[in-house]
Amino acid sequence: MAETLMLLRACHRVLAVPSGALRRVVPAERLAPMPGTAGALLGLMPASGRAVPVVDLSRLTGLPEAPATLAVICQVGPETLALPVQEVLGFVQEDGAASAELLGPETLLGGYTGGGQKGQRLNLGALHDRLAAHLSPV
Repeated sequence: MAETLMLLRACHRVLAVPSGALRRVVPAERLAPMPGTAGALLGLMPASGRAVPVVDLSRLTGLPEAPATLAVICQVGPETLALPVQEVLGFVQEDGAASAELLGPETLLGGYTGGGQKGQRLNLGALHDRLAAHLSPV
C-alpha cells in the first residue's frame, strides 16, 4: 500500500516524512534556547498552547546547517517535536513497496521514490531515539 509523504527542504536537502505524523506547519519564531541538551535541541517554541522541543536536524543527522523559516510539528509516538525547515514542497504518494519497510529501526535517513522523484526519507522513530540518547545521561 502506498503511503503519502510530505516533502520538506531542510539542511539543504529534500526530506520526506510520513504525512500521518504531521500536525501543522508554523513560522519558526520565538525560540527559547535550552541549556544542557548536548546540541540535540535548538530550543523550545510555542505551538498549540504549549512548549514544543525544536530538533537540531543538522546535529542529529550530520547534514549541513541551514537557516529555517518554518517548523513542522510532528507527533512521534507520545512526543510532539518541531522540525526546522526552509520550505514545504508538498505531498507525494510513495511508489512501489513502502520504503519505511526497508528502513531498519536505527536507520535515520533512507531512500524514497514518489511522484517521479527520489530523495531521502527521515525516519522519525530513529530521530526520536537519537534525540533521547543525546538527552539521557550515559
